[in-house]
Amino acid sequence: MGIAVLGPLQVGGEVNGLSPRDRVVLSALVVRAGDRVSTDALADALWGEEPPPTWTKVVQGSVVRLRKRLGPAAITSEVTGYRLALHDDELDHRQFERLVERAREALAGDDPERASYLAREALDLWRGAAFPDLEEWEPGRVEAARLDGLRQETEELRVEAEIGAGRAQGVLERARTLVAQAPLRERRWVLLATALYQSGRQAEALGAVKRARTMLAEELGLDPGHELVELEDQLLRQDVTLTPPARHEVSAVCPYRGLLAYDAEHADAFFGREDDVAACLRRLRDTGVLAVVGPSGVGKSSLVRAGVVSALARAGTPVLLTTPGPHPMDSLSRLKARGRQTLVVDQAEEAVTVCEVPDERERYFAALAAHVGAGGGLVLALRADHLGDLAPYPAIARVLEDGLYLLGPMSEPDLRRAIEVPARRAGLRLEPGLVDLLVREVEGEPAGLPMLSHVLRETWERREGATLTVEGYRATGGIRHAVTQSAESLYDAMDEVQRGQLRSLLLRLVMPSEDGDPVRARVPRTQVAVDAGHVRLVERLVEARLVSVDGDAVQIAHEALIRVWPRLRSWLDDDVDGQRILRHLAGAAEAWDTMGRPESELYRGARLGRTLEWSERARPDLNDTERAFLDASAALGQAEARKAQEQFEHERSVNRRLRGALVLSGVLLVLALVAGTVAVWTAGRARTDRDRAETAAELADARRAEAQAMTVDDPAASLLLAASALQVDRSAQARGNLADALARNPSLVAQRDAGNTVVDVATSPVGSLLAVSRPGTGAPGRGEGLRLMDADTLEPLPFEENQPTSAVAFSPDGSLMALAMNQWNGNDPPHIVSQPLRLYDMPDGTLADHQLGGFPEYSAIEYGLAFSGDGRRVAAEVQQYHPPTGLWDETGVVTVWDLDHRSQPIFRVTVPDYPELNLSPDGRRLYVALTGDDVHRPVRVYDVDSGRLVDSASTDVLDRIGAFAADLSPDGSTFAVSTASNVLRYDTATLETRGPDLRGPVGGWLDVLTYSHDGSMLAGESRAGDILVWDAASGRRLWQFTEPEASWNIAFSADDRSLFTATGGQVRAWDLTGRGLFSLGRSSDADEYAVSKPAPDGHTLVRERLGRLWFVDDRTGRATRRTPKQQYDYSHVWSRDGRWLLSWRDARLLRLWDARSARLVGERRFGTGDLVATFSAAGDRVLVGDTEHRAIRVLDRATMRPVGAPVQVGREPTMLVEHPTAGTLDAIASDGAVDRVDLAAGTVERLATAGTVFAYYGTAAVAPDGSRLATSTDDGRLRVFDTSTWREIGSASDSEEAAVSFAPDGEEIASVVHGRITLYDGRTAAVRASIPLPAGTPEAWLAYLPDSTGLLVTAVDGSTWTVDTRPSAWLERACRTAGRNLTRDEWTEHFPNRSYEVTCPQWPAGE
Repeated sequence: MGIAVLGPLQVGGEVNGLSPRDRVVLSALVVRAGDRVSTDALADALWGEEPPPTWTKVVQGSVVRLRKRLGPAAITSEVTGYRLALHDDELDHRQFERLVERAREALAGDDPERASYLAREALDLWRGAAFPDLEEWEPGRVEAARLDGLRQETEELRVEAEIGAGRAQGVLERARTLVAQAPLRERRWVLLATALYQSGRQAEALGAVKRARTMLAEELGLDPGHELVELEDQLLRQDVTLTPPARHEVSAVCPYRGLLAYDAEHADAFFGREDDVAACLRRLRDTGVLAVVGPSGVGKSSLVRAGVVSALARAGTPVLLTTPGPHPMDSLSRLKARGRQTLVVDQAEEAVTVCEVPDERERYFAALAAHVGAGGGLVLALRADHLGDLAPYPAIARVLEDGLYLLGPMSEPDLRRAIEVPARRAGLRLEPGLVDLLVREVEGEPAGLPMLSHVLRETWERREGATLTVEGYRATGGIRHAVTQSAESLYDAMDEVQRGQLRSLLLRLVMPSEDGDPVRARVPRTQVAVDAGHVRLVERLVEARLVSVDGDAVQIAHEALIRVWPRLRSWLDDDVDGQRILRHLAGAAEAWDTMGRPESELYRGARLGRTLEWSERARPDLNDTERAFLDASAALGQAEARKAQEQFEHERSVNRRLRGALVLSGVLLVLALVAGTVAVWTAGRARTDRDRAETAAELADARRAEAQAMTVDDPAASLLLAASALQVDRSAQARGNLADALARNPSLVAQRDAGNTVVDVATSPVGSLLAVSRPGTGAPGRGEGLRLMDADTLEPLPFEENQPTSAVAFSPDGSLMALAMNQWNGNDPPHIVSQPLRLYDMPDGTLADHQLGGFPEYSAIEYGLAFSGDGRRVAAEVQQYHPPTGLWDETGVVTVWDLDHRSQPIFRVTVPDYPELNLSPDGRRLYVALTGDDVHRPVRVYDVDSGRLVDSASTDVLDRIGAFAADLSPDGSTFAVSTASNVLRYDTATLETRGPDLRGPVGGWLDVLTYSHDGSMLAGESRAGDILVWDAASGRRLWQFTEPEASWNIAFSADDRSLFTATGGQVRAWDLTGRGLFSLGRSSDADEYAVSKPAPDGHTLVRERLGRLWFVDDRTGRATRRTPKQQYDYSHVWSRDGRWLLSWRDARLLRLWDARSARLVGERRFGTGDLVATFSAAGDRVLVGDTEHRAIRVLDRATMRPVGAPVQVGREPTMLVEHPTAGTLDAIASDGAVDRVDLAAGTVERLATAGTVFAYYGTAAVAPDGSRLATSTDDGRLRVFDTSTWREIGSASDSEEAAVSFAPDGEEIASVVHGRITLYDGRTAAVRASIPLPAGTPEAWLAYLPDSTGLLVTAVDGSTWTVDTRPSAWLERACRTAGRNLTRDEWTEHFPNRSYEVTCPQWPAGE
C-alpha cells in the first residue's frame, strides 16, 4: 500500500482515510522510514512540549489503527519506539529521490533525452508541499525543506537536459519561469542565458547575465559565482562549446520486427548474420543449390529473405519466393520454365507436415529437382528436425547434398550487432548492461532469436525517452515470458465472445504434423475474416505482432508462440483430433463452394458422423461456407439413410414371400441339426461381442460426458458428469478431466437446490443462518416463501412462513429478521397483504409481538431493505398500488421506522422507484442511490431526524444512467455506488469520491454491491454472472467467480470466509480463504521473483529478487530477514529436511544457507568453471562436482571444509546421486555417461556409457530411497531409471524439460508439463492424471507434502498453490460440492448405454 507525502498525505491513493492525529504519526514515521522513531519524538510531533497525561496510550492507539490500515508488519515495535518497515517503492519521496539520482546519472552519462524523461517522471510525483501535517515539528520541516530544495534542483536539471538535447527554444519559457520563481538561485540564470544564446538571442543572453549580476549585488551584496562569470566570458567570446547540440532525431518506428520474420524489404534493418549471408551466397553460386537447415527459431526465414533474396534482387537475379502450404504444387504455378528463375522455398518442411497427399509431395520434390536440372537456382529453408523426412524423395535429397548449410545460433558478437545496430540507426540508446543481459539470457534458449526480437520490441514500448532500459526489459517478463505476457494481455482485454473467436482463429492457424508436433499453417483471409468482428480480431493480432498477413493469407507470426504460450498449448492439447477435423472441413467446404456446391463433394458415412459429433461437442466457430457445407452433408446423410431404410423394408418383404416355397423335409432336418450346432457356437461369440460392444458403448458415453463436463454451465452438473464418467473410464485422461471440472470453479465449495427461484439472500451476523427469499409462482400458502438454511452445510432448516417473499435482511445482532412479502404471485390483481414487511424474532423464527405500522392501504415492498448499524432503525421502500387502474406508482416512498416505537414511521421521502438505500451505523443518516435514466444528482443523503436533504453528488454518467447498485461500509465511512461496470467510492463525510474507480468486468454492468461484515471486502455481481471481490481499502481485486447467469443475490458469511450467491433455483457457497482442494495464495510482494522454490518439507520457500535472498514459511506467511544484495545464483538445492540450502552461480562461489534465519553458514570457492552440488542423505555432507577439474569433492556441512581428497572422474558431472552403499555415489556426466565413485578408495567405475542418462538439478529428482531417478529431457519425455543398473525402467511422452519431484513414499512423480501438473507412476512413469495450473502461470517449481497427499507449487510471480494429488479426494470434493446426484433424465441424456447409478453415495438418487 503506497504512502504519498509529496502533497497532502495519501495512503493507497486516498487522501481522507485517516484522522488528523494518525496522519501526523504516519508522516513522522515516514520522515525517518526504516529507522526507529521514539515515542517521545512522536509525542513531540503531535503536541509539541505539552503532551497530555495519556499521550503514551494515544500514540499506541494511533499505531494500532495504522497497522490495521497498512498491515501488521508495516510498523514494527522497537525499544521505546516504532519503525516504518515499508519498501522504498511504497514511499513516493523515496521514489522521487531515486528518479532524480537516475536522471543525474543519465545526464552525466551524456544521455539528456533520458535525463529529461526521468526528471519529468520525478516532478510528476509532486502534488503540493511535502509533509503538510508536520509544519509544527522541526524534523518534519527540515525534511520538507530538503525535499523542496531537491525538487528545485530537479526542475533545473530538466531544463538543462532539454538544452542538452538540442531543444533550447522549446524550454526557454520554462527557464524564464524558474528564474521568476527563485531569482536568487544563480544556476537558473545560467540556464536562462544558455537557452537564450542557443535560441539565437545573444544580446538577450548577455542581458540576462547582467540582470543577475545586478540583482546579486543589490539584494545580497555579492559578486556572481564562478559559473555565471565563466558563462559571461564564453558569451562574449562566442565560445564554440555553447554551440547548440545537434537535435537528436529519434525514429518513431520500432527497429525490431518482433516475432515476424525479416523480409527482403527489411534488409536495411537486418544485422548480425552478415558472415552467414556471404557464406550462403557463395554456396549458391558454387553449387546452384542452397539448403539452409537449422532448428526452429534460429532465424532461417530471416536469413533467406532479408539476406539471400535481397542480395539476389540487388544483383538483378529473378527470384520466385514461395512456401509449400497444403498444396505445394500450386506454389510453383508462377515458376518459369527452363530454369530462368532462382526458386526460393521458405518453410520447406510444410511439404511434408502440411500436405496430406503423398502423390503431390512426390511430384513437388520431383519438380524441384527438375528445376535444378534445368539450370535454375534453388534455395530452401528447412527445419533440422524434418531433414530426415526428405529421405523418401531421393531426387531432391541428392540435389541438396552439396548445398547443405547448417545454420547455428548466433555468436555473441553477432547477437550484440543484431541488438545494437538497429537501435543506433533509429537514434535509440541502450542502457549499459542491457545488451549483456539480453545476450546472456538468449544464449541456449530454444527459438531464442524471435523471442529476442519480440522482447526488444516490448522493451522499446517501455523506453525512457530514447533509451531502452534494463528496467523496461524486466517489465516485459524477460526472454522466456515476454511473448506469453503480450499474448495474455491481449486475451485479458477481450470479452468472452472475443476470447472464443480468438481461440477458434488460432486453432485454425495451427495444425498437427504427422508426428504430432503443432506447426503453423497459412489460412486464406476469407476463411477467418468472415465479419466485422473477426476482421477487427485479425487486425488486433497483427497490431500485437502475434499474427502476420501475407497477401491474402493469415498465419501465426512464429512457431515460438505455439511453444511458449501455455494457453495456446492447452487449447491445442484439448482437442488434437478436432483440429484435424476442422482443417479437413475447411478445405472440403472451400472446394465444395468453388465447384458450385455439388452433392458429390459432401461428407458421408463415418467422416460425416465423426464431424457432426465433434461439432456438437466442441461448438466450433465455423464460417458461413463451412456451416452450409456441414448442414448440407447432414441433410444428405439423413436423406440417404431414409432411402436405405425404405430399400431394406422392400427387400425384406420380397424375401418373406419367397420363404414359403417348397422345401424337402429331409433337407429341413439336416439344416436344423447344422443350425443347432452353429447356434451354440455363435451364441457364445455373440455374448462376447455383445459384452465388448456394451463396454465400448459405455466407454464412448463416458468419454463424451467428460467432454460435455467442460461445456455445461451448471457447476454441479459439470462435476457430476466428470465424476460419473470416472466410474467407467479409469484412464489418466478421465482423472484429468475431473481435475479440470474442479478447476473451472476452484473456489466453489457447495451447491444446493433452493426449490424455487431466489430473489434475495442474507446471512445472520451471528451463528450460521442463511435466509433465501423466494417469490413463488402461484397463490400464497404453497410453501414457496422464505427458506432458512444452515450456512455451513446449505441444508434446509425449519421455518413456518410459506408466503411468497421478496427482500430479506437481518439486524446487526441477528436478533431480528425483516421479511418483505412479495406481491407478484402470477395472479392479477397482485397479492396485497396488510403487513407487507414482517419482523421475526431469531433464531427461533417466530413472528415478533410488535410489528411495524403506518403502511398505507394497498402498499407493498419489493426492493430496498436495510437496518442501521446499531440495529435500532430499519428502512424500506414502500410502493403504492391503485386497484381502480390496476397500476403501481412510478415512485416509491423510502420509509424509516424506529424499532423502539414501531407503530409509525419517523421518516418518509418520495423518490423514483427501485432506489438503493442504506442507514448509517447510528441510523441518523439515510444514503440513497437512485436508479433509472436522467435522474439529477442520484446520490443523496438525508437527515432522518429532521427529514431534510443534507447533501447530494453525481457524475455525468450517474446523471445519465443512474446508479445500478450501492452499499454502505459497516463503519459508515464509505458509500459504494456502481454505475455500469465501474464502482465509485464516496467519502460519507464530504461526499467526494475517494481512490480510483473499481473496475468491473468488461461489458458487465454491476447490479449488486455488498460489503463484508468487517468492511474489509466489497463484492459485486454483473448481469453476465461475473462475481468480483475487491479489497475495500486498496481496491485490489481479490477474487473473481462466474455464475451460469446473473443472480443479483450475494451475501458474505458471518465470518466473511465464504460468499453466497443464488441463480435460478440454486444456492452456491464460494470459499474466500484460498484453502480449498486447489488452494491459492499470493505473496503480498507483487514483483516477480528470480527464484521462488519450495523445500522438500512442503512448507518452506526460498525466494530471491534483485540479488537479495530470504525464506518464507508458507503455513504462516512468516519470512526471514532479507540478505544484503549479492550476485544472483542460478542454482538452488535443498537438504531433505528443508533446513539447509545450497546456492551457486558457477564454480567461483558455493554458498550454504540456514533456512530458519537466512544466515549464510559458509561458502566455498572453486575454479572458474561450473559446478553441481547436493547434500548427502544424512545431510551432514555436501557433495560437489567440479566441471573445471572434473572431480568430485566432499565438504563437511558444518564447516564447508573438505573431507578427504577429491576424486577425478574425467568427465563434467551434471548431477550426483548418492548410492545406498555407504561412501559411494554415482556421477551423471554431460555426455550421458554414469560413473560410480568410491569416495574412500578414490576409485571410479563406469556403469553406463555415453548417451544413457541426461539429468540436471531442477529437471530431475531422485526417489527418497535412492533406488530410482526421474528426469525430464528436452526430447519431450520423462524417463525413470533404476540407479543400481542405470537401466531405463519406464518413460512417458508429452513431457517437457521442467521441474520434477518424487513423492516422499516414492510411489508418484510430479512434473510441470504444458501449463499442467502431470502425475506419473513412480516406478513405471505411466501417466496417472494431470491438474491444470491457472492460465498464464509463469515458471513454476513444486515439492510434495510430507504425507505424499499433495504438492506445494510456487511460481516466480509470487503465487503459491497447495494441490491435493489424490483423485479419490477430487471425487469426494466433487460430490460434496455438487450436493446431489444426476437426475435420471440427465443420466439418460449423457449415459444412454448404461443403467442409472448413484455416483455420490451421501446424496439420494436423482428423481
